[in-house]
Amino acid sequence: LAGPPCQGHSNLNNKTRRYDYRNELYLVVPSLAIAADIPLVVIENVTAVVHDKSGHDVTATTAKLFDAAGYAVEMGVLKANKLGWPQTRSRHFLVARHERLGGGPIPLMDVMEALASETRDVMWAIGDLVGKDGDSNAGMDRVPDMNSDNQKRIKWFKDHPEDHDLPIKERPPSHQNEDTYTERKSVYGRMYSDRPSPTLTTGFGTPGRERYVHPTDPRVLTTHPQPASEGVQVTTRTGFRSDPAPAGVCISSKRNRPRPWTRRFDRIGPLADV
Repeated sequence: LAGPPCQGHSNLNNKTRRYDYRNELYLVVPSLAIAADIPLVVIENVTAVVHDKSGHDVTATTAKLFDAAGYAVEMGVLKANKLGWPQTRSRHFLVARHERLGGGPIPLMDVMEALASETRDVMWAIGDLVGKDGDSNAGMDRVPDMNSDNQKRIKWFKDHPEDHDLPIKERPPSHQNEDTYTERKSVYGRMYSDRPSPTLTTGFGTPGRERYVHPTDPRVLTTHPQPASEGVQVTTRTGFRSDPAPAGVCISSKRNRPRPWTRRFDRIGPLADV
């Protein structure tokens, strides 16, 4: 399993996007896998990885390297919210399976169909945290510090409980032209309580990175909702559960409640065959 650096591929990178030198690190994975004779490889990255312009077109080159070494390759995008996750995270996967294992990997669209689940909203994951997180000065429930300008923006949402997009005049000068507003309208926005959350990156503690204003409270997110919306149970305010979940099972913030998609692996066979 490999997750090469995504910063150079990310659409949020306005400086070195597509041409970043780190993009070439993607090619380390097939090199290592082939040299070490690893028969099954899964590479995950942001969906924009297919637009790489570092000079190597890393996904296409990786597929060619694996093909020349006797691997069958499948590539595609899996969308978390289509699999029952309360988050719209989409990720590109490249799966390479050596011919000696017999046959290629299961097509990713078949995996998506087998694991398909109803879309869940963010409150399904973090609703039980409302009133519990955001009231501590330490640990995972600490509300990130904000400058006075962002505090005013949060107050605007408190005064306008039905709105989810911050008006242009309330945004920083760099976000006040029509093109920027149209392209990144969700930035400085409030999350919708009846929809999945956007992808939660390390910038979830500031409203200037995405739609990261809390869906019901006048503040940004604390650290606690992030693992909860990604299928990880948090049993304390300072860390994750100490007892590991069974293989292939993700746990929600509700105590010991298995995620619904973990019951559907039998539809596509043992994980080792994927």
